[in-house]
Amino acid sequence: MYRGLALAALLTLAILLGAACTETKVVPASPTATTGATAQPSPSEVGSRGQPVPTGEAYLMSTGWRVTVLDVDPDVRTGLDFNGDGVDEASPPHSGNKFFMVTLRANNVSAGNPGSFPYGMEEAFALGPDGALYGVGWPGVPGPLGGETLEGETLEGPLPFYMPVGATASIMMLGRDEEARFFALD
Repeated sequence: MYRGLALAALLTLAILLGAACTETKVVPASPTATTGATAQPSPSEVGSRGQPVPTGEAYLMSTGWRVTVLDVDPDVRTGLDFNGDGVDEASPPHSGNKFFMVTLRANNVSAGNPGSFPYGMEEAFALGPDGALYGVGWPGVPGPLGGETLEGETLEGPLPFYMPVGATASIMMLGRDEEARFFALD
């Protein structure tokens, strides 16, 4: 527990100080996209905190996954049925809390055969406009995003961030340190 709190505190500090990430460019949803990493990102480059990837735009991460935010549901207070089988894999949030649900599409462009989507509990965070940092409310990578896929195949599913009722998030961060990228949640 303390390791997770320490990690969250360090990430918050890094984000607030602007020490986040290298950049790649927004790419069309074609399987032939390439990355263009730079050592020192500009705050105005797409994928930086100052210029998050717009909702609906595909972005090729340095891990070989092309990620698109498809939808945002900021107030989910029910259990979570990740598999669509009518059985909740996650219980409803405790009283006074909610899930801020972000639906992603993740295409394995060059992450290996098979490849596992790497952005789960310790690699994905939602950032509130007040600077608050919220983690994924599920161990590992939830539901359909937690599976393996071959290069060229796509996973699609929810990433639930756990936060108090009344809180919100405006940006999602995937990855850590120099590989962190930011996505708009609107």
